[in-house]
Amino acid sequence: MYPILLTDYFIKGCRDSFFLFSIQTFQEFPINNLQAEIISLCRGDIDISKMQKRFEKKGVSPQALKSFLMSIKKSGFIKITSKKQTNRTDLDSNLLKVKKPYLKEV
Repeated sequence: MYPILLTDYFIKGCRDSFFLFSIQTFQEFPINNLQAEIISLCRGDIDISKMQKRFEKKGVSPQALKSFLMSIKKSGFIKITSKKQTNRTDLDSNLLKVKKPYLKEV
């Protein structure tokens, strides 16, 4: 199963201040660094079992990861397909690599 962030949403922000942004409603949904990292992998090319192995190394149990994915699916942020997708680009993953100092606001 392959999670995919719906095209209506984007990850915005910078380290310690991420949010999902809806381009339809302009709403912002706060997320933490770990959630942003998980959601950035929801491109449809990485299956849930590979994500579980990756985040288990960071102390996230497979059940907790699956529960998080199911909750954001229920909220309408992602969909989960049975087929691997290959045409989705990397979702703002450069934001996850931002080092201090960074511009927080203007």
